[in-house]
Order: sequence, then structure tokens, then C-alpha cells
Amino acid sequence: MTDERTPTLHVIAGPNGAGKTTLYRNRLEKRYPDAEFVNADELALREFGHPAQTKSESARGQELAEERRRQLMAERKSLVTESTFSHPSKVDLVRDAKAAGYEVVLYHVNVRSPNLSVMRVADRVNKGGHPVPEDKIRQRYDRNQPLIREAAKLADRAYIFDNSQLGKPHELSVILERGKAIRASENVPAWARMLYKDELQNFSQSRQHRAAASFADAKAIAERALGQESRTFIPRPNSEYSGKVIGETDLHLVQQIGARSAIAHFRDKLGRPPRVGDDVEIRYGKDGAATLRSAREASEAKDRADAFRSLPAKQAVAKYPDLAPSYAYVRAVEARVAASQPASAAGVAKKVREDLAGRIERGETLPDIRRKDQDREQDQGR
Repeated sequence: MTDERTPTLHVIAGPNGAGKTTLYRNRLEKRYPDAEFVNADELALREFGHPAQTKSESARGQELAEERRRQLMAERKSLVTESTFSHPSKVDLVRDAKAAGYEVVLYHVNVRSPNLSVMRVADRVNKGGHPVPEDKIRQRYDRNQPLIREAAKLADRAYIFDNSQLGKPHELSVILERGKAIRASENVPAWARMLYKDELQNFSQSRQHRAAASFADAKAIAERALGQESRTFIPRPNSEYSGKVIGETDLHLVQQIGARSAIAHFRDKLGRPPRVGDDVEIRYGKDGAATLRSAREASEAKDRADAFRSLPAKQAVAKYPDLAPSYAYVRAVEARVAASQPASAAGVAKKVREDLAGRIERGETLPDIRRKDQDREQDQGR
């Protein structure tokens, strides 16, 4: 995130031992490199030179985290923080951030029972981590769930993860958009079904008219992000769309393509869909099949295509060695035409070069000059 954009507060919430820091390391750290990670345990370790061992050391870590959060938010910088949500004041953190103009994304990480939470903390202590009294773990597990749900409903987006399976990645179960469930996995764990019962019930009812409901949600996302006058379209065959992904629904991915316009792509056509915030190019063929690449990949392909169009072969290949076969293909075509129609050779070569440049820019497969040479040799040998 940059300071020119709306700052984002990422809140990772869950009981002790649920895997909050692991979620940050695996899913958020590289994705949001400009968002500082404010972690009370790490701040306590930095302060004392060892994991917090006493109540006072833990309290000091919390104080340092609170001070750093306030400082970053006063500077309107994006940040990631985590909490067990053991006190209602943590919900106020979400309210205050939204009042200050922050986008808030909450990640609820949980395990199926307080017993498992106790076991995870014990394992962490055996590996040198900080301890937490068992009675505190159990109290927090029961107390924090409704507080986290309240915060999840206040957040702009909330991702509900189950981390009960040891040795497996966190499993995304439910996604909320402004308090409304927009996605749910086929196997939502029991704890999530109970805690988010109302949200999931409304989601289940909307699925009776799933496609229409999903598109209506996509349109609402675009209107919130781009204004009430914005328009949302469905993609057309043989078209391409570039822009940032601004939201997702049960079935659709919403991409901004103009100041007041968006496209609602069907997620299942995109293979592995991009994430909200990604800047991507999505291209549809004549048959409606979709291909996807990042804005960086599209820009690099355009640079290569422009070099192929305008630069001499030696200069372009020095910069982009993989263009050599394409230049060889153009030369081969020109030589073949020149053998029978010398006057037309240059014009044909120019058209072939432009066709190849377009294919390079679109990321399409290019002809293999070596295969064509082999085929021609076989024909001549017959």
C-alpha cells in the first residue's frame, strides 16, 4: 500500500494458539510488504530479549503494540496487527479505524475447541515460545468469539479461516463483505456454522437464485467503490479487460475497468482467480475462454512486442533473446515468398511481423520455426 491510496488496517483475530502469526507469514507478509506488522509478542521479545514470561512483560508488549498502532494510524499508514479479542475495546479498534477513513480487513482464525487451543500453546512453549495460562486460554476462547464476529460484521471484508488440521494450511471457510456472506466453502466447520449462523442462513437463501444474486452483489460492490452512477457489465467474447480487482461475490470477481465502470467475471472461468487488490488483464477468446495475467506481465509483453515491431533484429534480440525465433520466422517467410514473388516479399514479411507482434503482446503461442523447417525437410525428402 502507498500513502496515496486509502490505508488499510488488517486485523488477524483468534484465540491463543490458533495460528494468527502463521497466517500472517504465509498469506499476508509478502502480499502487503508496505503494511507494518504490529505484534505484541514480537515487541515484547525486542524489549526484553526473550519471549514474555510474566504478566507484566505481556502487558508491556500490549502497551508497545497499542502505541505503535496509534502512531501508524496517525500517519495514515497501512498496518497488520493481531489480537485475541479478549476485550470489547478491540472492536473499538475496528470502529475507530473506519471512522478515520481506513479500509478494514479482518481475518478470523480459529480452531474447533479450546482443548486444541491449549495443546497448540503447549507445543509452542516447548519450542521456545511464550506461555499463556490454561485458564486464560479457555476463558478467551469462549469470550472472544462473539466479539470477533461483531468486528467481522463491521469490517469491509472478513475472511473466516479454520486451522484445526495440524500440518495443513489454514482453510478459508467463509468470506463476508460488509457483514454479508458472499462465499462459503462446501464444508464449513461446526464452530463457524454456529457463530456465523445468521450470515450463512441469508447466504443459503440467496443461493436459490445464485447467479442473479451474485451479480446483484457484484453491482453493489461496484457502486460502493465507484459511485452510484457506475455501471457493471458482463464480459464479451473476443475482448480484454484491464484494471484492479475491487471485490468478489459468491460467483463473480469484480474488476474496475474505468472511472465509473466494472466487469463482473465468473470466477470459475478464470482458473485460479486473482485476489482483491490485484491489477490484472483478463482476455476472452472467440469461444469465451478466459486467460489471465498480471498488469506487470501485460506491460512486459507490450514492451517486447513494441521492440519486435520497431527495432532491428540484432538490437531487439540483445534485449529480449527469446525474440530470436520470431525474427527467424519472418526471415524464412520473406525468403520463401521472394523465391517466387520478389516484389511481394517485403510486404508479406511486414504483415507477418505485425501479426507476430500482436501475438507476443497478447501472450499467445508463437509458431516454431524449427518445427516448420523439419516438416519442410521431410517433405523434400519424400
